[in-house]
Amino acid sequence: MLDRSSSIAVVCSLCLGLGLGCKRSPPPGGNESTPTIAEPAKTGAAAPTPAAPSGPTWTKMSSPAGRFEALMLQGYKEEKSSTPTAAGNIETVSYLISLPEGRAYFISYADYPANLVNAGNREKILDGARDGASNNVGGKILSEKKVMMDGSAGRDIVIAASTQPVTVRLRMTLVQNRLYMMQALAAGALRDVPDPDADKFMESLRFIKPGAPQAKAPAVPVKKK
Repeated sequence: MLDRSSSIAVVCSLCLGLGLGCKRSPPPGGNESTPTIAEPAKTGAAAPTPAAPSGPTWTKMSSPAGRFEALMLQGYKEEKSSTPTAAGNIETVSYLISLPEGRAYFISYADYPANLVNAGNREKILDGARDGASNNVGGKILSEKKVMMDGSAGRDIVIAASTQPVTVRLRMTLVQNRLYMMQALAAGALRDVPDPDADKFMESLRFIKPGAPQAKAPAVPVKKK
């Protein structure tokens, strides 16, 4: 399952790029851990070739507040969190789902003080977000390339975690002062298995222009942090 640090890590990633102090505190009852997703049960036999999951199906979701649409697996949840920084509280909204076979997907966005984000430091901010995401899982960056996300320049990055057997594929971009991050995680026996749905998921992002018609989003539970 995904824990509290999965969404708050997004905030602290960009805090590094902006040079802000991220004053996060551990969740009640214990210390923060790195993001975790359900792993397949371990047995003494060699792991079989993972079969295609027969669980939730992909559907179009819409976030009017986030000003975007994307494909997401049915049953996803919404989480909201607020993190104090030197520049004030940073609000983050995440949409996420974790599958029992060892995959997880989530989309997050966070707004930062407009006076701290400009064309001159845009790449530096994305560098900081990349490094923060990697450091959060004690990771090694396996690949990185520049991509376009619905007309906005961004990054596509693959990170291998060292804190647990997880590979993270991350796409991110800045639209004005808003950071969008999409992640596809694979754990356990699926860590090194290509995800046939990752491209479909990450290439589905579309930004909603003011006044444009929006797809009706299914109701999802909201968990406030």
